[in-house]
Amino acid sequence: MNPFLVIAFLTIVGLFSCTDILDDSDDTIFDLVSAQSLYNEEINPNGSSIENGFDGSLEEILHLITDKGYAKAYPDAFGRSYTSQLAQAMDKARGGVYRTVPSNYPATAWYTYNDATCDYYCQMVEYFYWGVTSMLGFQEYSSGSQTRLNQIENEWRQNTAAKMAAGDTHLYALITEPTYGLPSRNTTILNYPITNSTIDFTIATTLPAQFSEVSATFTKYMTVFGVHLFATTGVEDAQLIHAAKVLAGYLDNNGDGVADDATVLSNMVQHQAAMVITVDQAEFDSLMKQNI
Repeated sequence: MNPFLVIAFLTIVGLFSCTDILDDSDDTIFDLVSAQSLYNEEINPNGSSIENGFDGSLEEILHLITDKGYAKAYPDAFGRSYTSQLAQAMDKARGGVYRTVPSNYPATAWYTYNDATCDYYCQMVEYFYWGVTSMLGFQEYSSGSQTRLNQIENEWRQNTAAKMAAGDTHLYALITEPTYGLPSRNTTILNYPITNSTIDFTIATTLPAQFSEVSATFTKYMTVFGVHLFATTGVEDAQLIHAAKVLAGYLDNNGDGVADDATVLSNMVQHQAAMVITVDQAEFDSLMKQNI
């Protein structure tokens, strides 16, 4: 999903900030959080597959962590700048410096995202997602003659860690640099160990007091290391819990119950990072229109 699609409501490039989308008061949830959308229908607790599609929580949650965590904690590496290390790696992957999406990419490019609504920073966030999830092995499943690469090669072709090590050396070096503590264990993300966790994975049916004005719309709530997850009534419990575990696995990749990078987490909490989960895009769009 393009995290920059709802342009009319963006206050921060990269994620939507749904300010006042539910009513005209000055005290709604969306005045307080910087949120990334996720849909119940794109969450696959049983894992990504050719038959059922990619587990969208692996993408959308990483977008939130990228924008509100890594970009702010390490701006020289991941920040919203044409000169950040991530931007420079992306320029190489796209075969040139393109401030807007080009009509055609060079034949030598291996990252060729062509959504015209996705600006330069959006392209960086998507590129980072492709790189991290490919390194973790999330982009290399298959069924019969069909492969994940078949599905994504019009946009991304370095879909394994080995391909990245050989073909996208700049992003590979950035992701594997120990300084940044990026996740390297896919098993923790796919199955976060909750036995000794400090996180309560129980779904609350009452929102914290500061979000009470939208409690009629968002009836399910969880928090992971201080990062919020809000869900509407129609969102399945299993989907919400899975999203919470994915978020925990990305932030606490060694599974010890403590976020691996305190600076990344601190920035996310400071900016009130949140996942807003609706049944589907139609429900999300309906919420967005209520304040138009």
